[in-house]
Amino acid sequence: MKQDLEFPQQMTNKEGQNIEINKEEAVEFYKKFYRDNLLNVANRNKALNDLEQLIRKHSVNVDSNFLITQYSFESEAEDVLKKHFSSEILQGFNKTFKPDLDLAIGDSKNLLQLYLHAMAYETDLKKRQNSYRIEYLRFVYDCLNDYGLHKYILERDIAFKRYNVVVHYFDTNKLRDCDEKMLINYDMLKENYLTPYKQQLPIKINGKLIFFKDIISIQITSTLLMDDEIYLLGLREGWKWTEKSKNKYGLILASCDETDELTTNPFLPESLPHARISQQCINELKKLQSQEYNFNKLILLLEELNMNMSKGNFYSVSMLTRAIIDHIPPLFNAKNFSEFVANLKGTSFKSIMTKLDQTSRKIADISLHQSIEKKEILLTETQVNVFAELETLINKIISEYK
Repeated sequence: MKQDLEFPQQMTNKEGQNIEINKEEAVEFYKKFYRDNLLNVANRNKALNDLEQLIRKHSVNVDSNFLITQYSFESEAEDVLKKHFSSEILQGFNKTFKPDLDLAIGDSKNLLQLYLHAMAYETDLKKRQNSYRIEYLRFVYDCLNDYGLHKYILERDIAFKRYNVVVHYFDTNKLRDCDEKMLINYDMLKENYLTPYKQQLPIKINGKLIFFKDIISIQITSTLLMDDEIYLLGLREGWKWTEKSKNKYGLILASCDETDELTTNPFLPESLPHARISQQCINELKKLQSQEYNFNKLILLLEELNMNMSKGNFYSVSMLTRAIIDHIPPLFNAKNFSEFVANLKGTSFKSIMTKLDQTSRKIADISLHQSIEKKEILLTETQVNVFAELETLINKIISEYK
């Protein structure tokens, strides 16, 4: 016999109290029962149909007229089970309940009462046995229909969850290609895929380094299934998952798509990893209305500044910063930024603007006017990062024109 066919079906004890069920044990029993007893059923559709008809026909007779139909039920059930299943399944169906002799005899000394009590007990025993058999057939039907995949799998803790990643991209020949990484945990997903993608960095997958500009799309799916359960899912969906052959895209399509939940648009300001002018500041600037000045070009320059910073285009950042500073002075009745700074009163704001003027001018001069040399040191993020000072200036404009 392959395994003991005592299946867990009761939810309450004799007092009607709920019994806590270990869900993982139920999942393990379910799939083991399927593998040991139902995996090789020759005609599963016919077996399911015969079981369904049998259960429907005799479920209503468990509590009424069961003595009349008992023999018919047992006979029909044995025919169906012998036709489609192994002897172990039939053996589980034919399980008998051992009588409790003390309950059967009772405590009455009257012979008639003893007889009636024994008959009532036997009737109750047979009812319980028939109820068990109906539930047993339902269990076999459900297990076969579910391919051994218990519904409790969907209630598993998130710790069971594993992820599949598919990266679609253009290869070196500008042809579409894709690579996938299967069944990884969240920490690996975040470190190797989510974070680089969000920061517009290259993604390394299966030994290939894919630059962000070449990525077409990224897809992420998840599953709560363990490896042996993926094999059963493959049987249900019509694809293979064995040591020698793994249909990765079959699993990806059958898993839960979490792409939108786990990834964000890497071009949104909130996703940018580098220093930037805050979106809130830009939004406030968009609300300004003036009869003298139009702020559209300033807004566009700030947005282009953010985008180039996010891409690491530091020479573009230095030139755009200088363009913004040269664009602003008329708002403060100045011919140029140096005049604007010179006319400022107070120490704190003036010192910040002085730093912005001097730093941005020097860095822009390097970007625009320095000739090619034998050895060159390229600009870095630290050198062009005057975003704090620049946002202070933008906030000054907002306060003046709001």
